[in-house]
Amino acid sequence: MNSLLLNATSLLLQASVKGKVNEVLSNYAVPVIAGIIVISVAIAIFTNLDGIVDRDGTGTRKGAIMNVVWVVLYVIIGIAVLAGIVRLVGSMSLSI
Repeated sequence: MNSLLLNATSLLLQASVKGKVNEVLSNYAVPVIAGIIVISVAIAIFTNLDGIVDRDGTGTRKGAIMNVVWVVLYVIIGIAVLAGIVRLVGSMSLSI
């Protein structure tokens, strides 16, 4: 009887924790990811600003814009990898 009560309690606690984690992820994950993407684009543009402006006419605009595109792609790929890892960890069933 005691182990049955302990198992039921642990299942309810696990469901409650999982619900809270899902709530936090749904409320904060999307704005944080969007913020990371916007900040990375701003940093990439700022670091490549001289090439984008191309005041001297040396033809560096295309290379600078491609650098910005690569930075954004790396950030998106990194976020996708982290999301995949979080999904794998979240789908694990832990039992003691």
